[in-house]
Amino acid sequence: MCIDFYGREQSEAERRRGGSDRLGFVSPAGGTVSSVDPVALLRGAKNRAVALAFIDWVVSLDAQKLWGFRPGTPGGPQHYSLRRMPVRRDFYTHEDWARWRGDPDVSPFAEKDQLIYHAAWTDGLFGELAFIVRVMCQDTHEELAAAWRAAIAAGKPPKAMAALQDMSAVDYDKASGEIRAALVSKNKIDEIELARKLARTFRDQYRRAEELAKVKQ
Repeated sequence: MCIDFYGREQSEAERRRGGSDRLGFVSPAGGTVSSVDPVALLRGAKNRAVALAFIDWVVSLDAQKLWGFRPGTPGGPQHYSLRRMPVRRDFYTHEDWARWRGDPDVSPFAEKDQLIYHAAWTDGLFGELAFIVRVMCQDTHEELAAAWRAAIAAGKPPKAMAALQDMSAVDYDKASGEIRAALVSKNKIDEIELARKLARTFRDQYRRAEELAKVKQ
């Protein structure tokens, strides 16, 4: 999981350093939330008129070009692309601007399969989700990468992909139950033992996926 401008900026940094396109960013259909950065006037601001003028400028098309244009383009940033999605709908309707945009193929207002975020479902599981990402992807990165390499080389066979993408060990009930209990436990050993147990589960799972990918389907 990645915030869009983090992923896009990193892929751009790879190209700047050596022209490599080995790293890219994709917003998954049906699994992507589009949101905006807020801007507001603090109550009691001493320079209210200046602050309001700045807010007006931030949402102007001139400022939106700084968010979405490539460096060196007319009205764009000077050195680096910010790779941020402008909030104004009309920014995306200027067809002649596509050649200057950092991400000309991206249009959040045109996405028909947006993920609808329900805060009541996951707002209280922030720490649990971070823990899950750690044991699924970071602590087990070597095995996960090997499994993906094997699966891709084999054309992503269904049995291997099913094993690779099985998340039953950390489903919603476990996240809000066993995992939450370990994270809030006064005994930190509970969290360490659960992390070790789940990491072992995913390592075995990824190794099994790798083996399945190497077997002729």
